[in-house]
Amino acid sequence: MNSIDSTEPPGKPILPETAQVARRHAQEAEQHGKRIEAIGKRIQQCHHTSDDLGNTVEQVGKAIQHHAQRSEHYVEIAEQEPGNNSRQVYTKAVDEHSKATDIHVKATKQVIAAARVQQQATQKYLQHLNEQMKSSKPPAAEQKEQHDAE
Repeated sequence: MNSIDSTEPPGKPILPETAQVARRHAQEAEQHGKRIEAIGKRIQQCHHTSDDLGNTVEQVGKAIQHHAQRSEHYVEIAEQEPGNNSRQVYTKAVDEHSKATDIHVKATKQVIAAARVQQQATQKYLQHLNEQMKSSKPPAAEQKEQHDAE
């Protein structure tokens, strides 16, 4: 079975293959959360003006890890539960995985929005510098004018 969603008939415990796929997804989500947390820490260290963004990214990474760990925990319980109990617990595992995914999507949208704001600010600053350069005379031209006046 290649999906985390179960299509097995009701009343039967989840298949070992289903549990294995769900566990792998949970572990991958946890590793992804760790990488996101590390990115948040790097943003805070490298871009002191982006401390809020870095902290938000770090917290998102931790939240993803939390839900991924809960998902894996529920998969382990589901493997031990008989029949319908197994499926009910497995549903909790899927819900936790879904929460981790939702958090990631929302955080990605926030980071994209922050990047756009930063890009716009940078463009305005560069435009301002360009206008300043056009309105001021180059240093060589100023020196020539001073020399000619003497």
